[in-house]
Order: sequence, then structure tokens, then C-alpha cells
Amino acid sequence: MASIISVVIVNWNTLPWIQLYLEGIRQDETETYGLLKITDVKLEVIVVDNASTDGSLEYLTNLEKDGRIKLIANDRNLGYPRGLNQGLALAEGDLLLSSNSDCEVLRPDALSWILRVAQKHPKTLFGQQATYLKDPPCFGYLQGHLIAFWRSFLEDVGWWREDFGLGFYEDVELSWRAMKNGYVPLELRLWPIFHHGARSYLYRDAGAIDFPKLKEKNKALFKDLVARNDYEPRRPKWLSTNGSSPLPAR
Repeated sequence: MASIISVVIVNWNTLPWIQLYLEGIRQDETETYGLLKITDVKLEVIVVDNASTDGSLEYLTNLEKDGRIKLIANDRNLGYPRGLNQGLALAEGDLLLSSNSDCEVLRPDALSWILRVAQKHPKTLFGQQATYLKDPPCFGYLQGHLIAFWRSFLEDVGWWREDFGLGFYEDVELSWRAMKNGYVPLELRLWPIFHHGARSYLYRDAGAIDFPKLKEKNKALFKDLVARNDYEPRRPKWLSTNGSSPLPAR
């Protein structure tokens, strides 16, 4: 049986970018590749919207009505890790891709390329870009904007830690926990999806967030986890034992 790929995207005020990612529609109205144009793999696309106010929720709602995506609409910004977990709880795929919304598909076989690589490396955490953490415990981690793993990863390593709030260091912690549980973080430099980066931060609502303070807070949280050697696989507290998730009312 062919593997199903579930792409889970967390969106917060990135309308032109998620249009590019999903349908390949550029801001000048020319078109390129998009997730929803991919036909060579079994694919489901799940978008979690964190209370966007830029029109992207309306755009996503129309795609959901057409049956092209699954949509979870939060009534407030619950953060990147929580949003990913909400989408993963809904996902039916074998290979799970966690993703920012400001990405661009570079070739029509992007997902089948990732699938072929993943099939050769079962106990691996895949990412587009690795960064070296200079502070102890000093290791290379995968940046969280594009990370893929097999469904078994959720049992072996666990889900995204939601105590990192809006984000920062959740990817560092996931890579560290993966390694402690026998997985290898692998950077795929030819990854056929490009991340434009930090587009949510450019929207007017982002001005109310103290990002440097949030980053320092989460850095301290990660250091505490390392000091306590806390790498046990964990599930979100809100996730029921049978794997189903209580989703926001629509």
C-alpha cells in the first residue's frame, strides 16, 4: 500500500505566502508549483489557523469547503507547537510533515522526493536546515520550519512540547529528544521546499509580542530540560488515550 503523506501547516497572518505554498499563486498573480497541485503521492493537507486577521482564514475556509484541505480554526493564537500537535492529531498519514506557512514548493515531485529519502531511513528526523547549538549540550539541531518523520516517531520520541508557547527552541528540544531516543536528525540540503522565513512577524499583530524575551524564556526552559535529562516521550495533555483530539468549535 502506498504511503500517505500528511502535511501539517500552522498559519498566522501569512495570506500571500500560504497562497503561494498551497496553490502556487505568487503576489504578481503568476503561478508556480503548490502543494495542492501535487498528484504523484497520496496527500492530505491540514492547516491550523491561529486566529488570523489578514484574510487568510477566509481563504482557507473556502479551500476547506471545496474539500481541498482540512482546517482547524483556533479562536486565539495557541502557538506553533500546539498548532502542529492539533494538526498531527487529525492526520491520517504515514509520513508526517510539520511546516511553517511561508514556504514554496520548488518542483512538482517535491513530496515523492522526500518520501523516497524517508523510506531509506526509518528512525530519522528529517529537516531542510540544520543549525549548530553552541551552548551545552552542543549539537546540530533541525530548524522547525520544515520537519518530517514517520508516524512511529510520535510513540518513540513524542509530540511537540507545547510549553514553548508561541515558539522558539521547540525545534532544538525536539531534535535533542529525538537523539536521546535513538533517532538521527538528518539535514536534507536538496530539500525541494523552500522556507522564506519569519513572514508572520512582519504582520501588524506581531508588534505586540516581545520576541527577544520569549526566546530567552524558552532558552531557559530548554536548558532546564537538559539539566534534568528530561527526554521521555510525551503526549499533549489534551490528547485522549485513543488518539482523538478535541477540536475547536467551527
